[in-house]
Amino acid sequence: HLPFVTGKDGSYTVLGHGTPEIYINNRKVRDTNELDRLRADEIVSAEVITTPGVEYASDVTAVIRIRTIKQRGEGWSGNVNLNYNQGHWAMANQQMSLNYRIRGLDIFAKGALTENDLYGKTREIIQIDRTDQWEITAEDTQTAIVRNFSTEIGFNYEINEHHSFGARYTPNGSLGDNSQHSWGENVAICNGMEVGRTDFETKSQGKRGWNHSVNAYYAGEIGQWTIDFDADYLSNQSRTDQMAEDGSKQDIHSRSLSKSKLYAAKLQASTSLGKGKLSFGSEGTLTERLAIFTQSGYSADAHDLIKQKSFAGFANYSIAFGKWNANAGVRYEHRETDYYQKGIRMEEQSPTYNDFIPTANISWADKGFSLAFSYRMMTSYPAYYNLSNAISYRSQFEYNTGNPLLEPSQINILGLRASYKWFHVSMQYQRIKNNIANITIPYNEETHPGVLLFTAVNLATYNGYSLNLVASPQIGVWQPQFIAGASLNTPDGRDLGIDVYHKEPTFYFNWDNSFNFPKGWFLNVQASLQTGARAGFAVIHTNGQVNARLSKSFLKDNAMTMTLTASDIFRTGYYYFNVHGIDSYNGNKIYRDFQRIGIQLSYKFNATKSKYKGTGAGQSEKSRL
Repeated sequence: HLPFVTGKDGSYTVLGHGTPEIYINNRKVRDTNELDRLRADEIVSAEVITTPGVEYASDVTAVIRIRTIKQRGEGWSGNVNLNYNQGHWAMANQQMSLNYRIRGLDIFAKGALTENDLYGKTREIIQIDRTDQWEITAEDTQTAIVRNFSTEIGFNYEINEHHSFGARYTPNGSLGDNSQHSWGENVAICNGMEVGRTDFETKSQGKRGWNHSVNAYYAGEIGQWTIDFDADYLSNQSRTDQMAEDGSKQDIHSRSLSKSKLYAAKLQASTSLGKGKLSFGSEGTLTERLAIFTQSGYSADAHDLIKQKSFAGFANYSIAFGKWNANAGVRYEHRETDYYQKGIRMEEQSPTYNDFIPTANISWADKGFSLAFSYRMMTSYPAYYNLSNAISYRSQFEYNTGNPLLEPSQINILGLRASYKWFHVSMQYQRIKNNIANITIPYNEETHPGVLLFTAVNLATYNGYSLNLVASPQIGVWQPQFIAGASLNTPDGRDLGIDVYHKEPTFYFNWDNSFNFPKGWFLNVQASLQTGARAGFAVIHTNGQVNARLSKSFLKDNAMTMTLTASDIFRTGYYYFNVHGIDSYNGNKIYRDFQRIGIQLSYKFNATKSKYKGTGAGQSEKSRL
């Protein structure tokens, strides 16, 4: 319910800025289930940062920082959360945490289990216009079974009010094999004549191995200096086996194996300088990712190894004078990549980047009014799976591949924000160079007629605009939040051969209603709507949802809470993916079993929050992995 923030269930967006990084007491949230365990009465403040400073990685678009009440007391504390919801299939998750505090020492342990049975339906059309004109239509059903677990153990030791250190270890993985299953019918038409009508079925089984994450930190004050140090280690591995039947005599199966490691460290210091505050620091990462892909003959095997070294140094100065605040900073990032295919280093795919990333912000506030102007440059690097050269099977007429030659995107952002009490306005201009986008292209007319290839490319430079209005008054027990916004983002693929290009804006509206009734009752009803548009080479369809939740708190200090939920009440939450490609078009109407009802139970005892202060290092690389 923060201004400019939309979303639910751990998936949130800051309007005009994308997915934020979220911090609780200076520690980055890696598991979104942790947000479910956080209770509103434990929060002191929550801040939305739309112009992240240079201490954050260059691809961080927004930050939400949450501070909780500093609990006192010793002994045991803990909480239990149970969540079950039912749509076409069932979903459930359980979390438990324990904390033991004695003097300055916190010892904590957490565990979470997720059990999801997923269901969906898709209607799809593929069009290819080259030597032959193809049109393929398909309707299919998808199901999946996912069983994952995560645990966490660690400690925090507060020597005194000026010094603390700690460490945490987080193993996670899957319980048995996670599986996916899809089936349906393809109808293929070539040059106006039906040439095939086939049933298809695809199955896959995957397993996340034991994945490990370790974080250690020190936070201290030495004289006029504040010091923060974080070190991280991350190790992930996974396996996926896929089998398919599509009416052909060809044997279709593949196996994908991936292993990755990350070492990262970050040191930051700050002190008073003149009438302001100076902060500076450095961050370094070592990343290694191995991806092995083998298949039965429908494409080619792949063996990719990517090694990357990166170093960043940053400095920021902030100052307050009267009703004005200003800060400016710069971040320098150096990245070296070594890309190996089957043990051979590929020079063209092994770039080195040196980037200077500036940021600046000036703001004014007086008697309920505030005004802020900001500038920031961002550099966004492609996810590692987008750099793969493996060509994987998606369906009889669709294959997937990456692009090892992708370059990072550069985005220059100008922002203007204004507010008066409970009314907020935000405007933003972006100039985007080398934007990374998914496109479609005919695969191979001779060997694979009618097959569409999904890949990633860099687009030509284009501009983006957004305007957002937020009103959140308090009217007795009712606290509504009205959001209205417009955006114009028109990715241009004409230099790649995508002839379609349109400039239509998208409008979106959100009505969030919260009712805080006496005796622990709480009701929330949300309605959202996004209008359709043709933007660049994409076709956006009108969509929206209505969701509701009712909760009641019980026992002393509201220790137990029961919540009833209803999602996508009118079954309108369809997902659309419709794009024009190179001599091609792909349109999808997808329903992912969003209409659900559920119940949540939470219980806490002797609440004493952990005082862990680690923030983590190498966050950008973790997201790419």
